[in-house]
Amino acid sequence: MPRVVVLTFVLMALICSEAPTARATDCDEAKVRVFLVDLAAGAPIAVLQSQEKGDPNAHEAIARWDAGVRPRAPERFDRKLQYGKGWKVVFSGTRVVIDASEVRLTTDGRLISEREGNIRLHLLSLALGAPVPGDVASDPDLALALRRRETGVTVGNLALFERSPSGALSRKGTARPVEGWQVNLSSDPGSTCYSEAHVRRILADIELGGPPDYYEGHPDEPGVGEALRRRAAGVRVMNLAGFERNIVKGKGWQVVHKRSHVPIDGTEVELR
Repeated sequence: MPRVVVLTFVLMALICSEAPTARATDCDEAKVRVFLVDLAAGAPIAVLQSQEKGDPNAHEAIARWDAGVRPRAPERFDRKLQYGKGWKVVFSGTRVVIDASEVRLTTDGRLISEREGNIRLHLLSLALGAPVPGDVASDPDLALALRRRETGVTVGNLALFERSPSGALSRKGTARPVEGWQVNLSSDPGSTCYSEAHVRRILADIELGGPPDYYEGHPDEPGVGEALRRRAAGVRVMNLAGFERNIVKGKGWQVVHKRSHVPIDGTEVELR
C-alpha cells in the first residue's frame, strides 16, 4: 500500500477515534473560552453539564476543564447578574462583559513571544492612526510590523481597542492597557474550535514516533494545527512512559496504554 494512503489512514483513525456527544469541530472557540472563565469565576459545573449533550461548546469546555485547562490570571474576571441578561462574565470590579480574545488559557503557553507581542502592538498602533516614526531602523520589531502591513496583514479585532492622543493603547472605554497576545491578526490561524483531547493525542503520537512530516502537511485538519503550534512552542508530554503506539484491529495505528491494545483518552495525556 502506498505510504501516503497508509499515513492518511493513520491520521483519519486518530481524528475519528473519539466520538463525543457533540462534535468538537462544531464548537465556537470564543464561547468555549468564555465558559472556562465562567467556571473559574464560580459557575456551577452542573449547570454546564446539563447543556453538554446538545451544546458542543459546553462539551468541549467541560472536556478541557476536566483535563486541567484553566484561564490565566482568573482574578481578572468575575460573574455578575445583569438585569434582563442573566449571569455574565465581566472584568473584576466592573460590569464590562469580557471579549473572548482577552482570555488566555494555560494551554496557550508560550505561543506568542515577547517580540511577537511587540510586533502586534505596533500593528495595532499603526491601525489606530499612529504615524510611522522616522527612524524605523532603530526598532527591528517596528520594521517587521511594517513589513507585515505591506503584505496585507491587518488587525482582526481592531474595534475592541483605542489609542489616546498621547499614544497609549487601551481596551475601548477603559483604562486597561493592551497586551500583545490580545491582538488578533488576519494572518493568524482560523478560530475553528479544536478538541483538547485530540490535540493531546497527536502530541503523544508524534513523541512516540508518529509521522510529524505528515501532520505538518495537514495543518488544517481538526486539532492538527494547534498540536503543531504547541510542539513548536516547546510543549511536551510529561507521562509518555505510560503510552505506546500499537496497531489496533480495525483502527490502524493508535496511541494505547503500554503493553495493551486499549486506546488512550486524550485527556490522560499530561503536558508541560
